[in-house]
Amino acid sequence: MKKVLVAGAALLIAGSMVSAAQAEVKFGGDARFRGITMKDYSPDADSKSKLDSRVRLKVNAKAKGGASVNARIRMTDGMWDGGKGATGNAADPKNIYVDYAYITVPMGPVTLSGGRQVKNFSKWFSWDGRADRLKAVFKTGGTKIVGFYDKNAEITDPVDPEIPGDVSTDWTDDNDKNGYGLVVVQKMGAVKFKAIAVALQDETPVGNDGLVGSVNLAGKAGAVNFEAELAAKDFDKKDDTALGGFATVGSNFGAVSLTGIAGFTKDGYKADDDFGLIMLGGGTGITAVKQIGTGGDTTFFGAIAGFKASDKLSLGANVLYATIDDGPDLVEVSGSAKYAISDGAYAKVVAGMLDNDQADDTAIGAYFEFGVSF
Repeated sequence: MKKVLVAGAALLIAGSMVSAAQAEVKFGGDARFRGITMKDYSPDADSKSKLDSRVRLKVNAKAKGGASVNARIRMTDGMWDGGKGATGNAADPKNIYVDYAYITVPMGPVTLSGGRQVKNFSKWFSWDGRADRLKAVFKTGGTKIVGFYDKNAEITDPVDPEIPGDVSTDWTDDNDKNGYGLVVVQKMGAVKFKAIAVALQDETPVGNDGLVGSVNLAGKAGAVNFEAELAAKDFDKKDDTALGGFATVGSNFGAVSLTGIAGFTKDGYKADDDFGLIMLGGGTGITAVKQIGTGGDTTFFGAIAGFKASDKLSLGANVLYATIDDGPDLVEVSGSAKYAISDGAYAKVVAGMLDNDQADDTAIGAYFEFGVSF
């Protein structure tokens, strides 16, 4: 009997070794914890401080034929609150959840992928979002064409408790929300052009179909770095088409970098929350205005400076002015410092102030962060 068990174990080990030889599995991820303080962010708020942290684990498994699986798991992603924030509780137990998970299958010049995917176009239009997506990518030379289908909502008929055996399903009344998109990317030397168009189908009784899109041009001309983008969002239930655009021009002077930025939003356009600096957009822990364009038509311009003090220390400084129609004028002054503690580990300090000409006090925020990537 013992010989049988030993032989069985040996076969299992051998089988796992063969499987491992036929596939490539990689793990990676990142983690951080932060301390955040904010003061006078609203007329009713004096100051508040908090701590948060997260751990994210990535896995990539690639079959011998080229097909792959990608996934990321997030753990204890939230504010420290005695176990109620970062680790969840009975009412909100989401302390471990799937960030994205999808499969990719190459088929000649076309690559298909399906699952919960990351949707990135630009920080101005759409960045670090998620979609239940089926995508096909075609590449040839410097050209890439992407077609995709998003299932934004799968709405089923409600089951009527008054009807015994009622098992109504989505097939009888398809009230879904879908997206049909196309992306074209063309590289021309040091310049890249890309465009996106997405038709949004709303089959609910609201019926608010839409068409959204953006064009982006970025690259380098001599010693000058530049980027410009114009985006539009049009919906049936809205009278005006929302428009927004920005442009940046900059250059490096040894260890110093300088960039000018300007842009606008009109008729309800809001930039993605990852676009911006520190206090106005940017998606930082102390952002005061989450999306540029919030509050009305906005015009903004400013300057961004960076300084590579050493191989380990990087410094940044920002000034941004924004004016909102029928709203306040805003001035951001902010900065950051990031230090590489060791390979894969860093410490960062970020601080900013936002002056609002219609408020009595200036909003001030700061945070420190320790992070690890692997």
